[in-house]
Amino acid sequence: MTARRQVIPRAAPPASGRGTGVAPLTVNDPALLVEGSDARFRRLIYDLYSFSTRLDKLRGAISRTVGLTGRQYHILLVVAELGGGPPVTVNKVAEALRTSAAFVTKETGALIRAGLMDKAANPKDRRAVMLRLTAKGEAAIDALAPALRTINDDLFANIGAGAFRALAETMARLVTNIDAALAVAERISRKKGPK
Repeated sequence: MTARRQVIPRAAPPASGRGTGVAPLTVNDPALLVEGSDARFRRLIYDLYSFSTRLDKLRGAISRTVGLTGRQYHILLVVAELGGGPPVTVNKVAEALRTSAAFVTKETGALIRAGLMDKAANPKDRRAVMLRLTAKGEAAIDALAPALRTINDDLFANIGAGAFRALAETMARLVTNIDAALAVAERISRKKGPK
């Protein structure tokens, strides 16, 4: 189900059409401008980029401790998280990670070969594949847990409960919005690409 995008009235840019310095404004939404400037918005984008690249490095460092790639590590965690309920299907893992089923299928193959995960046909739907951790996979997750708690506590140090909830809600909205923004960027790049 696709979320309906809220239409926000566009504000007129400052008379110069510029933010701070010589760079043009990068947003129209008045909620994202501070006194007509997009400097705070740009700083947020730079910080998000810096955070995401470091988060990827962090994920890589954690995953290497159990001999996995960052992607495999995330799939292993999601299967562990969802494993207490109904059968964990490839589609459920893809939905949780907001990625494609084909991507999950490819990466779970490596986890199965490593002996960390098993797959079986779903008796209710033979087309669906069910995933579960093996004893070795559960042991890998258990071995990582103490380090994960320490790392995540450090990562979110000095973030109170209210700020954490607001951040979680904001990130959920941004993840939903990114597909629409990506579609616009793709459309623009096709129009302006090489002839």
